Amino acid sequence: MATNINASQARPAADAEPRGGRIGVAFDWGFGVQMAAVGLLTLAGVPNNGVTVPRLLGLLPLAGAAAAYAQGEALRRGNGLAWWVQVIGNSALTVAGIGSLAVLPRQLAAGHYGFLYTVVLLLVVSPLEVWLLTRPGSRRWYGSVNPDEARARHSGAWMTGTVAWAVVCGLLQTAAGLGWI
Repeated sequence: MATNINASQARPAADAEPRGGRIGVAFDWGFGVQMAAVGLLTLAGVPNNGVTVPRLLGLLPLAGAAAAYAQGEALRRGNGLAWWVQVIGNSALTVAGIGSLAVLPRQLAAGHYGFLYTVVLLLVVSPLEVWLLTRPGSRRWYGSVNPDEARARHSGAWMTGTVAWAVVCGLLQTAAGLGWI
């Protein structure tokens, strides 16, 4: 006798799977790339938007880069506290993005087109990240998965693609923040 397995029984529902990990890790590591680039440029004496600051201040963004990398790695490993930090942080960034709309026309009029990239990150990527991480599958997964299993799931091609996104987006945000674009 043949059994008829309905498609919803054959594989877990899309909402049962964790979502948002790649975006979150790429976002955090991209921020880390941005902070590392700013720190290294400051240590090298490159002015930030025409302002030269003491070179040793470049160590501060390097510390921020380390923290961003650690947050992204904790999220990659399924850490529950990292999930909370990500949801709360990206919620705050979404609110900041709404506030940035007030200055966007002035920034564009002044030729600071890179600010638009920042606004897109704040108003598209951050709320998308919050939405994906608060789906039922993600809420169940973060904090309950074995870190080794999470790391295995998020390695190989997943890791290569995530690092690539982080580097490209982090360097774009660096250029935007420094007024280079």
